[in-house]
Amino acid sequence: MAPPARLQTKWAIDLRERTTAPSVAGGRLVVAAIDAGRVCAFDARTGKPLWSFVAGGRIDTPPSLHGPLCLFGAHDGAVYCLRAED
Repeated sequence: MAPPARLQTKWAIDLRERTTAPSVAGGRLVVAAIDAGRVCAFDARTGKPLWSFVAGGRIDTPPSLHGPLCLFGAHDGAVYCLRAED
């Protein structure tokens, strides 16, 4: 299938913070607000916020989505494994 001749923005959100690159899978988009140590999940189709989680330290790399899980590490020395659903 060829991409559309003209791309258009479906939705946008301003987290007002420096963010990692997004990860998209399973109908979700997740991104980390680096200095706030917060991961935010959105509906990939609509941009509706689904959930957010604050870790114990800054997050420098994009969260990974694997099946029903959202995984990421933070500067508090922990690796977090959250349910991507909620």
